[in-house]
Amino acid sequence: MHILLWLLTGAIVGWATGWLMVRKRYGSAVDAAIGVFGAVIFGFMIGSFGLLCPGSILEALLVAAVGASLLTFIVRRLKAPATA
Repeated sequence: MHILLWLLTGAIVGWATGWLMVRKRYGSAVDAAIGVFGAVIFGFMIGSFGLLCPGSILEALLVAAVGASLLTFIVRRLKAPATA
C-alpha cells in the first residue's frame, strides 16, 4: 500500500515542484518521474531504518513528499535543463 502512495504522491509533488521552479523545468513527465524516483528511494531508506509505521497513511504521504521534493531540488541544483 505504501508503495502505491509513494508513486502517486511522488508524481504529484514532482510535477508541482516543476511548476514552482519555473526557470528550471524539465517538462511535466520528467518532473513527475524525478518525484516518483525520489519518493520511492526515500521511502525505502526510511523503511530500512525502521522509522516507517506499517499502517500510517499520513506518514507514507509525508515521506513521499519529502523524498520527491529533496530529489527534485538536488537534480535541479546539479544540472540545469538544456535550452533550445
